[in-house]
Amino acid sequence: MPLFAVTLYEFKAERDDELDVSPGENLSICAHYDYEWFIAKPINRLGGPGLVPVSYVRIIDLMDPAKYASVDTYDREQVMKIIDEFKIPTVEQWKDQTRRYKESSIQIGNGHGQSQGHSQGQSQGHSQGLGYSQSYGRQSSVSQYSKTPPSSNRSSKNSIWVEKCNVTSYLLIEGRYQYLIVAKMSNGKERELYRYYQDFYDLQVRLLEMFPFEAGKMEHSKRIIPSIPGPLINVNDSISKLRRAKLDSYLSNLIALPTHISRCNEVLNLFEVLNNGFDTETESRRGKPISQILNSHQDRLSQYMLDSPTTEKQQLQYQQYDQQQQQQQQQQQQQQQQQQQQQKFKVKFYYEEDIFALLLPQTLRLEDLKIKLYNRLELEDSQQHNFKTPKTHESIHLYLKNDYEEFKTENNITEVDYDLHGANLKEFEVDDDTKFHEILGDKCKIIIKVV
Repeated sequence: MPLFAVTLYEFKAERDDELDVSPGENLSICAHYDYEWFIAKPINRLGGPGLVPVSYVRIIDLMDPAKYASVDTYDREQVMKIIDEFKIPTVEQWKDQTRRYKESSIQIGNGHGQSQGHSQGQSQGHSQGLGYSQSYGRQSSVSQYSKTPPSSNRSSKNSIWVEKCNVTSYLLIEGRYQYLIVAKMSNGKERELYRYYQDFYDLQVRLLEMFPFEAGKMEHSKRIIPSIPGPLINVNDSISKLRRAKLDSYLSNLIALPTHISRCNEVLNLFEVLNNGFDTETESRRGKPISQILNSHQDRLSQYMLDSPTTEKQQLQYQQYDQQQQQQQQQQQQQQQQQQQQQKFKVKFYYEEDIFALLLPQTLRLEDLKIKLYNRLELEDSQQHNFKTPKTHESIHLYLKNDYEEFKTENNITEVDYDLHGANLKEFEVDDDTKFHEILGDKCKIIIKVV
């Protein structure tokens, strides 16, 4: 069961495997690391997957959006319960899933068996060499056909292509909207295909990656690839009605592009007849408009059968759709502003090989922070940490990372020996509330030492 989230705060990536996010962004959750970091992928834009602190997001259950509205992701126990409930994989499990997914994937419409693997770069991650493929972040996508890995951007060897198509209607099945494509193929046959909005959006993302010149990403290039808005978390009948018109225009413009795009495998895959219990292929019905729906499928169609809108009416619908998206974004920004009023700051902590981020209120006392860190690091377990003597929260010493690293550089040392350098290092220690509140702020990095 997929899990989604909305970001509450801005997060700037400081490592290759972290993800830049802004307040109000919709994320798809792929995996978690120690219940404190999510591997997430943006829904409304390209990018990712990447690491985002769990405490920076609000968790969303699509089946019941209000269910986790009051959950504080700063509360580790609540987060653990939700992650376990949704069976969100750990990083290692996710890496294994993507590997097995890659090995078992085949091209739709290609009878040649297993697809060829793609070379993948891996980025060094948090703690003990965490790494994951940047190429397969969409594994948690709710698309029905997008499990096919991207293929070559050459035109398909298949001689059948789409001559004309319309998105004629939509229907609601088990809580999700599907859109009916009626396509006239070059072999004279007609196909009725049912697709989720995610299918169209995944196609758009692939095309923008495959054809950077036509996507307007290169110097002196102009975008000719049509666009559709990103997916939304909450979709109702009004939005689906507007989407139908938008998708109808999108596909018409798409198949009118030069053949190296309009007849490439990625585009033709969208028009394949899938074994989903809905898709059909029949002989073309001469003299009948392509938007007319077969009577045999009336029981599966939405009651909202729409005539092709005029250009002026269609433009108005698009504007209304965009306005709804803007209103939703404004509401999310207002929620984020309310959260910001709590004056919490992101602080990144470094303890041996462990890296984690916490949101700390500005009024937090240093002693309370040390107690929290003591519990978080399980320092009471002397055997686990190989302590010769028991430790308390007073055994924790904190230093700004920059100060600590500069001290090592100035003294030409790689590790600090407290018997030799402890006295000189004392002046850099954050050891009272005044110093702590002076350095507390976003992007603050603190070294933890236990002595």
